[in-house]
Amino acid sequence: MNRTAIFTIINKLIFYWHKVKIADGCVLLGQIRIYNYGKILIGHSFSLVGLSFFNPLCKNSVSVLRTEKNAILKIGDSAGVSSSVIWSFRKIIIGNRVNIGADCIIMDSDAHALKAEDRLSGKDIQERIESPIHIGDNVFIGTRCIILKGVSIVDNSVIGAGSVVTKSIPANCIAAGNPCKVIKYFDE
Repeated sequence: MNRTAIFTIINKLIFYWHKVKIADGCVLLGQIRIYNYGKILIGHSFSLVGLSFFNPLCKNSVSVLRTEKNAILKIGDSAGVSSSVIWSFRKIIIGNRVNIGADCIIMDSDAHALKAEDRLSGKDIQERIESPIHIGDNVFIGTRCIILKGVSIVDNSVIGAGSVVTKSIPANCIAAGNPCKVIKYFDE
């Protein structure tokens, strides 16, 4: 049995232990952390990498999938994630054939209240803002991107490496930057 098969078997047991619903054909390599307080659903032929041994761009070295209470994280068929953190407070939907590059962060909340008085008064978690994220089919997200709450990235788009996505991105385009903006449409 080769190293890939061993990692996949061990990580499938971790997914099973944390009640992650995962379809057939997945490859789960390296260090993976699951915190499932809601619901995680993963489609067929999913691949998750969590070590620089398998992908030299993975500085983080650990992949994290986390849902908070009553939250949903749904990842479609043939999606691939390299050493990234996906943290769902409410709902994150990732489509089919999506590639998420190394060391990305995708989270649908600020995780804390924005106003200092709320953070200091103990209302930190109650006052945080949450808004779902939707990533369409055939999207490619380059290495070290940050995708923030309330964003939709529509089908067939590419997000350039290091981008911070704060607003929705239309279909069939290349977008990049901080903040992320459309650079070019594929039909131009």
